[in-house]
Amino acid sequence: MADKVTPPNDLTSTLNLRQLRSIPGSIASDELYKSLSNEQQSIVSALKDGVGILLVLKGAGIGGRYLLDSVETKIGRDLNNEIC
Repeated sequence: MADKVTPPNDLTSTLNLRQLRSIPGSIASDELYKSLSNEQQSIVSALKDGVGILLVLKGAGIGGRYLLDSVETKIGRDLNNEIC
């Protein structure tokens, strides 16, 4: 008789990050900024120093906005994460 395998309490999945891109210089940064809508540009321009924002530009969560105002932000499907 085979041993029964107990499933883990926390199921995980793979997150595809291929769409994320680094912006190495100010030229690329300017191009990305110009590609945003007027509303998105206003939001980004109004950010205080040391604060960022995650704008969802593609995919199921398109239009989502997440303020990044702490040293660390947890992202994932677990409800204990700040962004799920």
